[in-house]
Amino acid sequence: MFITGVVVIAVFLAACVVLKMTVLNAFLKAGEEVTLRSTRQALKVFDQNAMEFGERFAGESSSDDAYQFVADGNRAFIDSNLNDKTVQSMKLHLIVFVDLEGKIVFSTGFDPLGRKEILDEALLKKHFSTGSLLMRTLTEQKNLAGILILPRGPMIISSRPILNSRNEGPPRGTLIDGRYLDENQVKRLSLLTDLKLSIYRPDDALPPPDIEWARFSLMNKRSVLVRPMDEETIASYVYLEDIYGEPRLILKVEKPRDVYRRGEASAFSFLISMIFIGLIFMAVTLLLLERIVLSRVYVLNASVNQIRKTGKLSTRVPVKGKDELSNLAESINVMLQSIQSSHEEHLTSKERFEFAVRGSSDGLWDWDLTTNQIYYSPRYKELLGYEEHEFKNALSSFESHLHPEDRPRVFEALKNHLEKKSPYNIEYRLRNKKGEYLWCRARGRAVWDPSTGKALRIAGSLTDITERNKAEMIIRENERRMRTLLENVEFMAVGLNADGRIEYVNPHFLKLTGYSREELLAKYWFSLFIPEAERYETRIAFKEFLIKESPRRTEAPILTKAGHARRVVWNHTLLRDDVGRAIGTLSLGEDITEITRLQQEMIEADKAATVAQLAAGAAHEVKNPLAILLQAVEFLSKNVKDKNPEIENLLKKMEEAIRRADNIVKGLLDLSRPSQLDVKQEDLNSIIDHALSLIKNPIDRKRIHVVKALDPLIPRISLDKDKIIQALINILGNALDAMPEGAVLSVKTGVQSVSNLVVAGGREQSQPVRIVKQIVTVEIADSGPGIPENLLPNIFKPFFTTKRGLGGTGLGLSVVKNIMKIHEGAINVCNRKEGGTLVTLEFPV
Repeated sequence: MFITGVVVIAVFLAACVVLKMTVLNAFLKAGEEVTLRSTRQALKVFDQNAMEFGERFAGESSSDDAYQFVADGNRAFIDSNLNDKTVQSMKLHLIVFVDLEGKIVFSTGFDPLGRKEILDEALLKKHFSTGSLLMRTLTEQKNLAGILILPRGPMIISSRPILNSRNEGPPRGTLIDGRYLDENQVKRLSLLTDLKLSIYRPDDALPPPDIEWARFSLMNKRSVLVRPMDEETIASYVYLEDIYGEPRLILKVEKPRDVYRRGEASAFSFLISMIFIGLIFMAVTLLLLERIVLSRVYVLNASVNQIRKTGKLSTRVPVKGKDELSNLAESINVMLQSIQSSHEEHLTSKERFEFAVRGSSDGLWDWDLTTNQIYYSPRYKELLGYEEHEFKNALSSFESHLHPEDRPRVFEALKNHLEKKSPYNIEYRLRNKKGEYLWCRARGRAVWDPSTGKALRIAGSLTDITERNKAEMIIRENERRMRTLLENVEFMAVGLNADGRIEYVNPHFLKLTGYSREELLAKYWFSLFIPEAERYETRIAFKEFLIKESPRRTEAPILTKAGHARRVVWNHTLLRDDVGRAIGTLSLGEDITEITRLQQEMIEADKAATVAQLAAGAAHEVKNPLAILLQAVEFLSKNVKDKNPEIENLLKKMEEAIRRADNIVKGLLDLSRPSQLDVKQEDLNSIIDHALSLIKNPIDRKRIHVVKALDPLIPRISLDKDKIIQALINILGNALDAMPEGAVLSVKTGVQSVSNLVVAGGREQSQPVRIVKQIVTVEIADSGPGIPENLLPNIFKPFFTTKRGLGGTGLGLSVVKNIMKIHEGAINVCNRKEGGTLVTLEFPV
């Protein structure tokens, strides 16, 4: 009884302690979460402080006086607005006026103590020169505020474009204000947040120990570290970024550990209460057990022990009263009777059982539920590395070697078998003599009392499946690695079942086709992705591959969700089940659409080069005879005395044919000339006006209305004026030919910014850098019928023309493209939604 009470009390106390630790851990995490929120609040306050600083002095940069001062630097403005007393009254430590050329018009500075100091020229050039971050307000026309690290300490800096009082431009310069982020500023922010805030520079020679720890522990500039400083205070550490986005300061936020202290007090009070209640409950329970149950159980136990010692199965235990204990005594007597009658049979079966145990490769176990005695065969103990005498035949031996995580599951399965007769076949881990856990499979079957349905005995086997599980783990790991590879490889991966339905697609495939995984699974591959013209043959090839496993490599187009065709090279693998039957395919595909396009462009370039080479020879040989023929036709036209209409018509057709041939020769010569440029800095708007003046007669003849929108702010660019005029006349001539009389021709110029991602240093591990550059564009739009979409890919090919019967040579756009190419520019042609054709020329600045 004493041992029972001690055990119950010990279990209860252990549960209380565990509960206390759990509660304290929860309060500890809650305190850390509160500190994280406070840290985020502090970061927001720092950001708001910088923005408020910039907004507070926004009026200084938007005044007519400041606007005029940047232009003429008048002394009166300095005396009235920028004298030392005025600057100190605004609690500023730095004011700098910079004009459009990056020249510092005015600057003044004070140290943190308010004493006048001379600003370092190198510092001014570094942060306030043209092209620096603080000067971008001129081009982007927006304010910039943040922290700037200076030799005397961190400073809150604000940069704004200088505009007039109506806040209009163009800006004449930049105004920079600064205030040191000193101890007083930090104290003010501490009062705002009700937190103790401190800032430190990571490069301090002798930082406090916790700051030294934070500097090495902060993994990146976005992370936040939280750790208790002592029993009363918890602190967090986070980087503050300067205006360049670099982590230059460490912000330390200190907060009392109120949440943890309250949790500690609550847990202690709860533990004391539970101990007191538990002791009372245990005392009452033990007293009742002693009086009602345990005294009679002692008597019953003594009788049973006596029978055990003597071995006389004919002896019976005394039965008194009519309650559960008396029923138990009667049951014991019935059991003794049963044991006595089967004792002889048991002796015989024991010999057979031991023989079977010795011959089995599995370990055997037998649990007599009526006596709670368990038998483990020698092989059972051998599996765990024990000798016969080292592993006791007791339930505790099994429980002590069973993995703690498996215990609830094992005893639940055992309970279900004994009470519900569900199969007992379970895998769990047992610790061997070396301390290693082995995976085992246990199978068992119980014997039930037919009259009561109560389980009397359960026996079974134990199989070591550790090696099998290791093999299965290797298989699962290989499958995981394969799936990881397919999920991350820069190839398309598609898995189809034997019916051609989609079972797997990887992210790269989804990215290229525009579908989501949910849209594709179980869908029919051929109707969704294969173009209709190739669908039948592709389906037949798929069926043949399931039979012959050939060909393994194919090339075919697929359709994206947007309806675009992509050319893909596929490598196919046949998937089989355990008996070798084909169950589907796994295909890896490489998108070669761009490669095919580049190859086609190379072919076209080779063709163009060949045409140019042939044109250079043919043009010189043909041009002189054509000139002679033209002169002869003109002579005959003037000197034929007999004005025969048929002769005149024939001579006119001959002249037109000769002039058309001459135009072809001129186009060939333009196409074949070397790519040598007479480059100068030119005004593109003036060149466009000149080109329009050269074709004024055909414009007037067709009564074309020309709408010009030439941007006067575009920069002068390097180009060959004559070649650009030639290109413009070719494009404008095509537009005039395409438009009816009275149509509208629009010409527009402008500047655009384009950006591209470039990997720094060409290394795959490097972070991509976005490069922004400017281009000058010329847009020529006509109001004609446009170009048929199926002909657009061919318009730059030599001799391709839609005006074959109208004098077109098919060389105009080829020449234009060549001219733009040697200018390192580009030409794009497309149809407009409202009708007509849009030609865009792009020139690098």
